[in-house]
Amino acid sequence: MERGDSIQRGANHPVAQEAIAGRGRLMAAPATGSRSLSDRNALIGLLLIASFLFFFKLGSVYLFDVDEAVFSEATREMLETGDWITPQYNYVNRYDKPILFYWMMAISYRLFGVNEFGARFSSALMGVALIWMTYSFVRSLRGPRAGFVSALILATSLEMIGLAHSAITDMTLTFFVSLALFGFFQGYAATEPEKKRWGYWGCFLGMAFAV
Repeated sequence: MERGDSIQRGANHPVAQEAIAGRGRLMAAPATGSRSLSDRNALIGLLLIASFLFFFKLGSVYLFDVDEAVFSEATREMLETGDWITPQYNYVNRYDKPILFYWMMAISYRLFGVNEFGARFSSALMGVALIWMTYSFVRSLRGPRAGFVSALILATSLEMIGLAHSAITDMTLTFFVSLALFGFFQGYAATEPEKKRWGYWGCFLGMAFAV
C-alpha cells in the first residue's frame, strides 16, 4: 500500500504531470500571430552575431588544412573540366566524399571567385543557418529566452567558429544532420498526423548523406 501511495505521489509531481500531459503540449507551437518585437530583435541580433563571428576575415587566411586544399582544388577542377558528377583531384577521380559539398563550393566559386573566401563561404553560411535553426527549435520547446541562450552559446563556441572558417564538410554535415534530428523530433512529438511531415525528415536525412 505504501508503495502504491509513493507511485501515486510521484505521478502527481508537477514534472510528471507535464510529461503525462503528452508530447503534443511540449511541442505546441507559439501562439499564432506576428512574433513580438523583442523576439524578432533577438533573432536578428543572433544572426548578426553569428554572421560577424563566422564571416570575419573569412578569406584572409590561406588554406591551412590538407582537406581544405583537397576540396578546394577538386572543386576548381570541377569548374575547369565541366564534370559536375565525378569529382577529381589532380585530375584523378576522387570518390572519398559525396557530391553535394563540391556543388555548394562550386556555386560559391562562381559568385566570389576561386579564392579562400569562395572556398569557405558555404561553411560560414551553413553555420549561420544552424544558429537560426537551433534558436527556432529550442524556442518551440522552451520559449524565446531559452532559444536565444542556446543559440548564443553555440554561436560563440570556438569549434563552431573554427569550422565555419574551414573549407571542409564538417559544418555543412552538422547542419543537415541537426536538421534531420530536429525534423524527426518534431514529427515524433506531433499529435496530429498531418503535422508529422516525415517526408521532410527523409529529405533532410538524404541531404546529410549527400554531404
